[in-house]
Amino acid sequence: MEIEKDATIEDINKAYGRLYAKYEHDQDKGPGSRMEDLNQAYRILSNPRIRKKYNEERFISRFD
Repeated sequence: MEIEKDATIEDINKAYGRLYAKYEHDQDKGPGSRMEDLNQAYRILSNPRIRKKYNEERFISRFD
């Protein structure tokens, strides 16, 4: 979503809105589409509990 790791919920909402407007008219809206990826990223990043888990898993995977 083109945001910093320490982005606030306001930053996440702004980035989501900007990218949603950019890709909302794409014909492909199914699995693997930009819109699906964007919505999945937003679901993860906008929920503090899920975002924390995502960041922890991402950190651990760097050492695998």
